[in-house]
Amino acid sequence: MWHDAQSKKFGRSFRYTAFGGESRIYSTDPRAFNHIMSSANAYRYPKPKQVRGALAKMLGDGLLVTEGPSLRPQCIPLRQASPR
Repeated sequence: MWHDAQSKKFGRSFRYTAFGGESRIYSTDPRAFNHIMSSANAYRYPKPKQVRGALAKMLGDGLLVTEGPSLRPQCIPLRQASPR
């Protein structure tokens, strides 16, 4: 597969240009995945529109799909429920 060949060439994480000129990140590194998915970096690594749409169809419009200002109301109950 294309991703396998690119991983051998560039390593476990790399950036590539998708259709329409969009920049994408591909990673099989758990530390990189945690960095990208952390709330501190949510605005730095937005999901492409097509990915958000596909995830929403599979998972509903929840925490994994929602981004930006509409995510804040969903996070408040989680922060209040988490132990300090």
